Amino acid sequence: MRTFALCLVVVISTLLGLRMAKRLRGREQSILCFLSACSHLKDAMLYWGMELPAAWEKTARAAQEPWKGVFLQALEQAQAHELCAYTARLIQKRAKALQLLDEDVQACANFFMGLGMQSADQLQMRFDFIQRTMNMALQQAGENRRGRDKLYRSAGLICGLAIALLLA
Repeated sequence: MRTFALCLVVVISTLLGLRMAKRLRGREQSILCFLSACSHLKDAMLYWGMELPAAWEKTARAAQEPWKGVFLQALEQAQAHELCAYTARLIQKRAKALQLLDEDVQACANFFMGLGMQSADQLQMRFDFIQRTMNMALQQAGENRRGRDKLYRSAGLICGLAIALLLA
């Protein structure tokens, strides 16, 4: 029975380390999904010439979770003229679920707040800016993950073994 309990301690601490490592990958995935959604929105607005509500609906259908939920909820809850402002507020509320850092949330919210009625050139510059900003965030998230991923996995296992040895 004691051996089983010690093994359970090792397994639980290892799983905790793996969970922490997975959380690091979540930010990268969220940023990638955001960039994909922005690309769909950009194509719909600039290249297909769609109005904002139609472009939003097309983006909502193409987006991946967790961003799909953001676009769909904004589409369902907000009037056409307030889609951008509602989405910016929604991103700030869902920051934890989107697994973004505060600076990522601020960049995304600012992007949506300024999407209103702009010329095609201004929209192009706005989309280019958010893509550069989020690509830098993606690069930072990748470096952060590579540095800590193995650390968290190893630390979970080592801590579990250390606790098991102390209890033995």
